[in-house]
Amino acid sequence: MRRVAWVGSVLSASLAVGLSLGASTAQAQNATAIIEGKVTDGATQRALEAVQVFISDTRLGGITNAQGTFRITGVPVTGASRAIVLRVRALGYTPAVKNLTLAAGQTVRADFALQTSAIQLNQVVVTGSGQRTETKRLGNTVAVIAPPANAPINDISNLLTAREPGLVGVIGGGLSGQGAQIRIRGNASLSQSNEPIIFIDGVRMNNGASGGGGGGGATTRLDDIDPNTIERIEVLKGAAAATLYGTEASNGVIQIFTKVGSQGAPRWSFNAQQDAITFPDRVAPNTGFIRDTAQARVASAFYGRTLAPFDIVETEVFKDNLTETGMSTSLSSTVTGGGNAVTYFASGRLFSEDGPFGGKQLGVATDETRRIQTSANLTLTPFKNFRIRFNNNYYNILSKSPETNNNIYGVNSLAFMARPEQANCNASTVASPGVCSGAGNLFGNQAFMTVREALGQINETAVSRYLGSLDMSYNQTPNLTFSGTVGYDYTAGRDIGFSRFGYNVDNFTSQTVTGARSVFNDNTRVATLDTKIAYNKALGASWSTASVVGLQVFNTNQKTTGANSQAFPGPGIEVVGSGGTAITNSETLLTTINGGYFGQTQVGWHDWIFTTVGGRYDFSSAFGENSPGVFYPKLSLSVVPSDRKSWASTRLSTLRFRAAVGQSGRQPAAFDKFTTFQPLTSEFGAGLAPQNLGSQDLKPEISTEIEGGFETGFFDNKLALEFTYWDRTVRDALVSRQFPSSGGFRNTQTVNLGEIKADGLELNVRVFPVRNATSSLELFANAAYLKQTLSSLGGAPPIKVGYFRYRGFLKQGDPLGS
Repeated sequence: MRRVAWVGSVLSASLAVGLSLGASTAQAQNATAIIEGKVTDGATQRALEAVQVFISDTRLGGITNAQGTFRITGVPVTGASRAIVLRVRALGYTPAVKNLTLAAGQTVRADFALQTSAIQLNQVVVTGSGQRTETKRLGNTVAVIAPPANAPINDISNLLTAREPGLVGVIGGGLSGQGAQIRIRGNASLSQSNEPIIFIDGVRMNNGASGGGGGGGATTRLDDIDPNTIERIEVLKGAAAATLYGTEASNGVIQIFTKVGSQGAPRWSFNAQQDAITFPDRVAPNTGFIRDTAQARVASAFYGRTLAPFDIVETEVFKDNLTETGMSTSLSSTVTGGGNAVTYFASGRLFSEDGPFGGKQLGVATDETRRIQTSANLTLTPFKNFRIRFNNNYYNILSKSPETNNNIYGVNSLAFMARPEQANCNASTVASPGVCSGAGNLFGNQAFMTVREALGQINETAVSRYLGSLDMSYNQTPNLTFSGTVGYDYTAGRDIGFSRFGYNVDNFTSQTVTGARSVFNDNTRVATLDTKIAYNKALGASWSTASVVGLQVFNTNQKTTGANSQAFPGPGIEVVGSGGTAITNSETLLTTINGGYFGQTQVGWHDWIFTTVGGRYDFSSAFGENSPGVFYPKLSLSVVPSDRKSWASTRLSTLRFRAAVGQSGRQPAAFDKFTTFQPLTSEFGAGLAPQNLGSQDLKPEISTEIEGGFETGFFDNKLALEFTYWDRTVRDALVSRQFPSSGGFRNTQTVNLGEIKADGLELNVRVFPVRNATSSLELFANAAYLKQTLSSLGGAPPIKVGYFRYRGFLKQGDPLGS
């Protein structure tokens, strides 16, 4: 009884509070208004999804749903009425504006029919500017890439490739799950990574690679991200644009922005996609000829037909035995909704692919990928000038592949080198033409192992990953904004290579025939802290300023363990601890801290001439004691004559000229500055041996880049042309140099020694030749030219680089690695 009475009292108190709150809420609602409407394509009348609709000089706004509708509630109205400016922005369209007058308690409708635009100078970007800025105000290039609607884009590598001039995705292999190495304007370093740094919603992410079956093929952590959750991708192409990101940004910056929730009732979407994948018919058949009567006798028995000396033998080893029609399936769902104070977006995706690389009838190795990708974003606006956003992403990835690529034990290499005139069943008998009853050399392999034995080698990569962030923004005044982001990217990866006991089914290979197994675990944590203060103000009718200062810190912690063994005692044993020989293990612990202070000021005149000056002072745990920090400056100019009030041309609708100069860098590896020793085992016990010579004078290599160009839009911006010329010089380039071994250190030492010069041209053309109510057509093309040379090696002789069998050298005056 007492429990019932307690509940009753609580209900009574709740009812009283509820009535009080209801009364105050009703009063608040009477002082607010609602804006709703629909956004469509002005030519096709198609509803536009994910369009930004917002009220100028406020944080109130929303995003259109799949039906193109939007609803903004709780718009404050003080007094009898309020005049507001409602703006609409969508990638690929000209921004639209409507002036509205709101009354308390009123619902106002505002519909928009947007006109397509091949040029996007009014696109709002964040990357490289420190705050939201229109691209027309920046003197450097910022490429904006949006996922194309209804296109079979299954990963980020495919989304980036060929979308922008100067941005190249170098595919490491053709297997399922193997991603691309991203290169922006070539290579800016001789010894360090040439990958751009990548952010997702302001958080630095781990974009390493792992696994992949040897010979260069690997999965990339960039492809862990679900492309269905991406709103847009912003790309900074060089040092002139990436100065505010400092050290590690000389290869460019890529920032991914994910979708956010929009106001309204929950809106669900479901998508199912099935793709068929075929391997291009580009591999020539294996061809040979019979050399003598003995070989003719064996080949006749194997192929089941009479062959004589000098007869041609041709077999489609790769096409007929190692390719198939692959299939991929993608199942995804999203939900979005919320109210005036809370909006949310959540998604889930299951992607599985069995690639076109076959051979299942020959061995156990497979070409498969499975991705589980989830995302949940929550945006809170407890006050009209304060916003909090939580971003959460979890990924679970599994990839399997055979040994492939540039690899003497790779399946494709062995298939390409097979000589069909030497195929035989000498280790067994011929069961049927081209088929052995047991062991045999089905394709005429000459060395290392047969194709069937190569397919007994298994590679597997498993990744569990969490990527989350907390982003806050507070508007102290309409001109002053404080913002901060903290984020965490944790990746737990496991790479396995395994050859089972007795995988030499053709009795051909002698390579670890009793089995081998390697296991490598990589746990990488990347923590991000990013704080900024922005101040924007109009100075009369002619001038405007936009300034930002901030601090960025990145803490990367990596822990790896590995183990290898060979010679299992028998079949069915698949644990690394059971190997009898070649037992090795390893463990590494690595922590790197990078950070910097940055500032930038932009001045505008009559909203068509803009100049920007800024810089960043960087520090890093990888710098030597004699190089405590480095400063990177930037300067840019943007002139938009077509934004002058007197401009009236429709043939030349838009015209902009731009120029920028800036610096960024690339740091040495974490332990390059230290004199280090490595453990040494012997029959007399443990000891130490010299490993790394070290240098306290190490500093980052500095990339200085100048770029200039123009954008033009013709015929009401239905045709756009963009041109850029850039020139880059990298000084104090980090080079791995060999010092005299008489000093006791035989390993190479990284030193600041060289200079790299590069320049290039970029051209981008986009046109809408057809756009009406029944059909639309968009065409785009881009091209880039790159020239880069090693202009100085500090007087050193040519330095050999790469694998010992490759004849690659760093030579002064020549292209890199020629």
